Amino acid sequence: MDRIAVQDFENEDFRLIFLCIKVLLEQKKEITLARVASLYTERSARNGQDCLKIVTDCFDSAYAFDYEHHAELIQNHAKLCRLQEIGFKLANIKLDSDNAEKVISELKEKLALISFETKQTVCDTPTSMNNSQEGKTFEDIFKQRLEAAQRGEVTLPGIPYKIPRIDEMTGGVRPGSLVLIGGRTSSGKTQFVLNLVKNWLDMKVSVGMFSMEMPLFQIDARLVAIKSGLEVDRIERPEKTMESREVMAIYQSAQWYRDSKLCYDETAALTPSQLRARMYYMQKVHGIKICVVDFLTLMRSDKKTSNPHEKFTDIIHELQSIAKETGVAIVVLAQLNRENAKDGNRCPSLHQIRESGAIEESVDIAMLIHRPDAQDHLNNPGEVLVNLDKNRHTGKRSIVRMCFEAATGRYYESKNQKQSAQVRAIDEIPDDVFPNRKSY
Repeated sequence: MDRIAVQDFENEDFRLIFLCIKVLLEQKKEITLARVASLYTERSARNGQDCLKIVTDCFDSAYAFDYEHHAELIQNHAKLCRLQEIGFKLANIKLDSDNAEKVISELKEKLALISFETKQTVCDTPTSMNNSQEGKTFEDIFKQRLEAAQRGEVTLPGIPYKIPRIDEMTGGVRPGSLVLIGGRTSSGKTQFVLNLVKNWLDMKVSVGMFSMEMPLFQIDARLVAIKSGLEVDRIERPEKTMESREVMAIYQSAQWYRDSKLCYDETAALTPSQLRARMYYMQKVHGIKICVVDFLTLMRSDKKTSNPHEKFTDIIHELQSIAKETGVAIVVLAQLNRENAKDGNRCPSLHQIRESGAIEESVDIAMLIHRPDAQDHLNNPGEVLVNLDKNRHTGKRSIVRMCFEAATGRYYESKNQKQSAQVRAIDEIPDDVFPNRKSY
């Protein structure tokens, strides 16, 4: 608060919010949205609802979580405005022998004051911001990976999925990438992602998860079931007859889950701007590397539009932008079009995703999940086909055969990938199994 003053804000609403926060600091009270909104309503000519909306939008912005950077931006903008004012004044005044020396002296004083403020700001910057680690060059990274390979270590450019064939083809989840996981209704998209989350948590990777569909307790129970290998139903509805080893397994898995680096948000119908603000906070405070969004259809656009295509185009472009800005990989779940979902015997492809135009061009990795037994319980029960339909990183595409345990929610990669005719390379798959294939 000492770095900026009320006159540094151009917007009158922001000035008033700044004064309200300053009052709370002077009174040594906790700064909450409700307190700021109450003070703002008392001092503003607007009605209560408008005041609450303005304060809420301010608190929910990305800058609210990176206030030091925001303060620096405000301060720099205020200095530029003052310099602009000096320039306009110099351009418009008429200099003569009487006032020339006085005007020049006055402008010099103002410039000296701005220069002094700039130097003071640089000196007062916390050392933790100045001593940030510099990024490594391409040569450094290549040398590090080459030395690891010479030692016989397997290195990937990204964080492993812990599914060997997918890791081999994609190189893992790379920073700033946008990964799409799609499928039909009840095909196990969320369960598949939770298996990936469990793998990442095992590697001590900090993960953020936004679930707009499933409440926290269900996520807890499913992750504990995947970790312990017990049935989800036995965890959610324990019985007297449970064996001591089962109880111990649940407690150990719950301890693992409590100690893991998972940040969870179950707010419904988030907009991209709200997601950006929460992600900035999770990254700054908890250092998340991967963010899961479950799922795309339940998000709202920041723009007011009734056109579904425009809505999803705006959302997917914003998610791509957020991933690039933060360097956090975003894994987003999406659902197939209803019309395309009717034919449950075919392995889905990327163009079948709802409003897929912008999605096809924006995502880096696209994996489509197909469970033959979801439509017909007698059709290859427990078999799951994961179609890697887009791979911007290496270009390798294939269908990976996996096994699914419905009771525990666990996914396993099948040891024999060549048993089924549906699990060959994409170019070898018949058209009746994989319609409308595309090349990238």
